[in-house]
Amino acid sequence: MVRKLRIAHIGSFPECFAYWEELITTYSRMKLTHATDRLPALSGLASDFQGVIGARYLAGVWENDIVRELAWRILSNEMVKPPAILSSDYIAPSWSWAAASRGIHFAFDNRDKPMHTGIRVVDSDVTIKGLNPLGAVEHGWIDLKGMVLDCVVEQDLERELPTYYVHSGEPHYDELSAYFPDNPPTPEQLGSPAMLLYLGQDASAKCAALVIEPIVQNKNAFRRTGLAFGTNPLRGKFEDAYERQLRML
Repeated sequence: MVRKLRIAHIGSFPECFAYWEELITTYSRMKLTHATDRLPALSGLASDFQGVIGARYLAGVWENDIVRELAWRILSNEMVKPPAILSSDYIAPSWSWAAASRGIHFAFDNRDKPMHTGIRVVDSDVTIKGLNPLGAVEHGWIDLKGMVLDCVVEQDLERELPTYYVHSGEPHYDELSAYFPDNPPTPEQLGSPAMLLYLGQDASAKCAALVIEPIVQNKNAFRRTGLAFGTNPLRGKFEDAYERQLRML
């Protein structure tokens, strides 16, 4: 159940962004007749928000709140449900919640205290499809600079619901955190190398990183495959990671 609030009267920017995430969490579960309407159907509301916060809108994500809004995940109980959207058409870049086929949750849901940000937006671009500047998109990308870590994705076969985690690989195979895939991993993805792009950590020591894979046809371009989220040892491992600039499609 979403609270009905007048956006202009919400208050501070953090409260506006928190309300946006509350709306998106509910909206992402709705089944639309046409999956490609996912962003256009939200454009009127996005326009109201933009009039208040004045932030740049990137395919459903507010650039001023990008760390928290990139840290969305699909929980295990959602993964076993039928997809909310089924479409072979392009809807949004992989890093946007609008690309998710099921209902999402935002991992950093506590805005009472500041959080440590681990990435920087170097550049971004979204190409609009049609005349609505906040509507459907043809494609989009963001160049992010942050700490990167190699990892391996595995499944915990002892759990009833589909449960996954990432570990450090050879030689120690240290489990780093829970892994929330955007789609059920294929057999080829399980046990295969992947990469973590550190997003940030909140005041309760919860840490998030995008799980990404390279796009073979596009040099130095990556797509999101899910979110790694948990407490230590994930944060500690990034102390020895290397910084890199990546283009996310």
